Amino acid sequence: MPALRQLANVSSDYTARVRGESPPRPAARSSPRPPRPARVGRRVQPDAAGRDALGYSTILLTSMDNPTGWCEHCGGAFHYRLIHNGFGDSAYAYCDACAYTVLLDGWSEAAKRVHFRVQQRMTPDVERLLKLCPCGGAFRASADPKCPHCSRPLSAVVATSYIEKNAPGTAKGWRWDQSWAGVYSIAINEKIVKEWWDEEVVERLFPAER
Repeated sequence: MPALRQLANVSSDYTARVRGESPPRPAARSSPRPPRPARVGRRVQPDAAGRDALGYSTILLTSMDNPTGWCEHCGGAFHYRLIHNGFGDSAYAYCDACAYTVLLDGWSEAAKRVHFRVQQRMTPDVERLLKLCPCGGAFRASADPKCPHCSRPLSAVVATSYIEKNAPGTAKGWRWDQSWAGVYSIAINEKIVKEWWDEEVVERLFPAER
């Protein structure tokens, strides 16, 4: 029977071509295509605004290798990295307008001339020696890290919930000190600049020995 059906189709096609007509189109499939498999992962089902049941963005997921935090003001998620300034003998500060962090190495050539304090937040006397932030703001000793979405200051106390959750040392008794002025600094979404000295100002105030 399949062979006779195929022969009939060929005959019908040939007849249509002799008459100058278009050959009949094959009938469409009656059975629909199988559905695409659902994506398997740890992402919760977001609502229409792209947020989970707690109101946090589901765009970024928490992992030990690339930890994720969130803003208590807008709920936006971001990646972050904690930096221990005691191990690196460095100082740090945050932009007063955006999420950028500046890191100053205590062993750099500029440090030999400026003699700033390390293993802590930058002191106010260093502010004038730095270039403006890439966003146009200024790195201030009094500024706290900010959300990359709404630019509002993040709470070091609220940050405890995601920092201790993601830190491997928490299981061994490590605890976050709940302060943005301690030995730890934070880089958000890798928005960080290093050795951000204004060379002209440094040279004028702390001229190199000739």
